[in-house]
Amino acid sequence: MAKITSGERIDKVAEILAASFHEDPLYTYILHDLDEPKRKAYLPKLLRGVVAACVLNGGSVIEVEDWSACAVFMPPGQEARQCTHLVEANPYSHARQRLIIEYPAAVDQVIARVLTKEEIRTGYWYGVIMCTVAGSRQKGLASSLVSYVQDLTRADRRPMWIEAPSLKTAQLYLHLGFGIIVLAGKGVVGIDGLAKAGDEGITAWGMIYRPRHDEGSTRERPSRL
Repeated sequence: MAKITSGERIDKVAEILAASFHEDPLYTYILHDLDEPKRKAYLPKLLRGVVAACVLNGGSVIEVEDWSACAVFMPPGQEARQCTHLVEANPYSHARQRLIIEYPAAVDQVIARVLTKEEIRTGYWYGVIMCTVAGSRQKGLASSLVSYVQDLTRADRRPMWIEAPSLKTAQLYLHLGFGIIVLAGKGVVGIDGLAKAGDEGITAWGMIYRPRHDEGSTRERPSRL
């Protein structure tokens, strides 16, 4: 087990995430003011800021099979938004606003309806982002990452919240014991995240996991960085 202590390791995580999320509707929406080449070029920088903000504010990165899959998560009571100065404001200030203000505000509204007042007061685990690299999917690697954090939730009896970027990912989380809540944005972009006024908008699947007393750990632990 090792801690991230260098920019080089954070850059590695950002590059892996960017390769998986360059066509993701949410990140396309965040960067939809840019043409495709600029979106693809800027996404690693944006994600580097996200990962760095999480790590510097108490979050962790976990990985399995020599970076075949990785995830970033936050422990209860910690918010990456406290370090959002790491997400570059220029030259794309609109992207920064969508990432650290608009989208989190929409998620917070749903969380406030789903979690109890006590769960919000005591805090919850938050899965920030996760991916499996092309060629390593359908091997249970994503499940092992999620299950690792689920073990932590069972240890302290607090829930876990995560957003699934696709219905396929949401189905994986359902299989792992999560409940589903749909988050939808309307009127600004199409389902692909590109600007289309009056279209149906992007959809994310908010997922909540509440540990049960009769559950135990059944998964091999990934490396925690």
